[in-house]
Parts: sequence; C-alpha cells; structure tokens
Amino acid sequence: MAKMIPIAPIPIPILKAISSPFLRFTANMRQMFPKLEFQLRQAELGVNEKEYGAIMVFLILFYTLFFGALLSLLLGKMMPENGILLGIGIGLFMGLMVFVQVIMYPTLIIRKKVNDVEKNLVFALRAILVQLKSGISLFDSMTMVAKGDYGAISKEFQKAVDEINTGTPEQEALEKMSENNPSPFLRKSLWQI
Repeated sequence: MAKMIPIAPIPIPILKAISSPFLRFTANMRQMFPKLEFQLRQAELGVNEKEYGAIMVFLILFYTLFFGALLSLLLGKMMPENGILLGIGIGLFMGLMVFVQVIMYPTLIIRKKVNDVEKNLVFALRAILVQLKSGISLFDSMTMVAKGDYGAISKEFQKAVDEINTGTPEQEALEKMSENNPSPFLRKSLWQI
C-alpha cells in the first residue's frame, strides 16, 4: 500500500504528479527547513524536500481555496455584510492548519518509528550477542534478527541483510542502517557492533 499524508486523500505518488507544477516554488526549502531532507529520508516517505514542499504548497492552496470558497458562499448568504470576509479568513486559517500538519508529519513518523525500534532493541541485541558468543557469524545473527519477531527492528535488519546479499560489505550496510535510522540507541548499538 502506498504511503499517504493524513490530510491528503490520495497516495504520495499521485500527489507528486499533481503537485509537480509547484516545484519551482520550493527552491529554498533547504534554507527554510534545514532538517527536512534528513527527516524525510528517515521517515521513508519516498520524496525529497523539493517534492514534499510542492506537495505542501498544493495541499495548502487546495484546502485554503476549498474552505475559503465554500464558507464564503455559505456565510455570504447567511451574513451578507461580513460573511465573505469571514469565509476567506477561515479558509486562510485552514491553510495554516494544513501547513502545520504537513510540516510536522515526518517528525511524527520518526517518533513512531523510534518507539517501535526501541521497544524490541534490547531483545534483538541480546539475541545477536547470544548468537555471536556461540560462534555464529555476524551476518547470520543479523539474518536471524531480520527473520525474527522483533517488530520494526527486524525490518531495519532485513534492509541491511538485503544490502549485504547484493554485495555491500557488512560495515557499509551497518553504517547506512545507522545513518537512516532515527533511534539514537540503535545508532550507538550499531557503532559498537
């Protein structure tokens, strides 16, 4: 299933295509939000900061115009003197709320991912330690954790095992896993390994 942004009713790949005309407005995303690229990589949304910025601009404009027009029409009939201005104001407020939601979404995903990883980290590391002490190689220990029932930590180790299987050295795969994972405890553990 394709990943979705909660406020958007369509999957991210379709949003990327729809919002592509707004890419020219996102040239300064790195200056406005310096951590966004790193957060998007850790959240694994499959977009870079410019694409995410274009999606954000599209969603803000869509919801601002939608709510502004709808409420201006409704409130304009109910309160002819101030209804249109109130509708436009509420539309702008909804655009601001969409901005806050969309800009905070990668952080929320990262927090959830950190909690999922750290919930089973001790058990997975203990399993690796037991395997290593009994003479099993590091790769086989990682494979055992990847195939085990350790939640999100198993998925992270499966990515590293897949990379090693395609020819990446173990050290590089562990370094990449460390860079792309938001859990500080997992990063420290991987540096020790």
